[in-house]
Amino acid sequence: MKINLLARKYFSITLNLLNLAPPFWLKDFRYFVVVDYHYFTDNKISDPTLEVDRLILDKQLEFISNNMNPINPKSFDHKVFFRSKPIKPSILITIDDADFSIKRNLDIFEKYNIPLIIFVPFGLCLAPSTYDGLRSRIFRSFFEIKENQQEVEGDIKFDFFEKIMSSSLEELEEIYIEIKSKRNNKDIISSRTLLNFDELEELSHHPLITISSHSMSHPVLTKIPQKWLAWEITSSMEYLKKVNGDKKYFAYPYGYKGSINGEVKELLRKNGVKYAFSTRSKTVKMNSDFLELGRVGMLGFFNKYYFRGLAGGAFEVFDTLLGR
Repeated sequence: MKINLLARKYFSITLNLLNLAPPFWLKDFRYFVVVDYHYFTDNKISDPTLEVDRLILDKQLEFISNNMNPINPKSFDHKVFFRSKPIKPSILITIDDADFSIKRNLDIFEKYNIPLIIFVPFGLCLAPSTYDGLRSRIFRSFFEIKENQQEVEGDIKFDFFEKIMSSSLEELEEIYIEIKSKRNNKDIISSRTLLNFDELEELSHHPLITISSHSMSHPVLTKIPQKWLAWEITSSMEYLKKVNGDKKYFAYPYGYKGSINGEVKELLRKNGVKYAFSTRSKTVKMNSDFLELGRVGMLGFFNKYYFRGLAGGAFEVFDTLLGR
């Protein structure tokens, strides 16, 4: 396990054993923790920061079921939650990227009756034969070229967006073939099999599942021009409506501090989003910024003391110490 993963693991365990994970220690449960899964596997884990083994997932959800209060996003209202007095720590489960492995492991969530939100990069779930499916794959590929991950001039990005949006389907197919060949820093999402549109529509009717937006092509939203940003948000909301999803939740792609700003939050607000999630490990309290809520990334191992520390807000302390 990499050194940073070991640090996260033992930091949470240590704070719990020393009674220093503050809310848990004080037995004040008027807060909740949000956790973030990505991919599940029953094979050898290739990325321990994003993949969780099926057997480990079962142990994690069993602990959550027995020791925590899982929040149901279908009925959640923060005003109601913060008027209550929970007798144990609460947790909201989220899964980013709409990977097909969700469907193969849904039975474990059903076994423990644990609700979840799936955050969907809608354009990457559309068929590549469609305009928006092809556009989204081109935009995703654009940022998988290393030089485009740097501070590319805004005019270059604007012109690229305008070109893609005005191209015919045949032209888009040619552009996609060309830009795919130039990718030299692929994101893991491009190597995964994502749920398709029909599967998302089917899952949206499941009593434990809420479908919400994770943009169209999964870019860093603060690094694209305003028109591109508007397309990422408004188009994803249109597809969300078609699969009977819930627009009040949104997850920022990547979700680090620099991937969120006032312009992005204002656009989300105008599109009906009430709760937007970063990947910074802040517990959710009554005075939290509900358009910049924290989440803890779930790791592929199980230890009850680690989970008690997580439930007590250990990772808010961890990220504060690191200046995240």
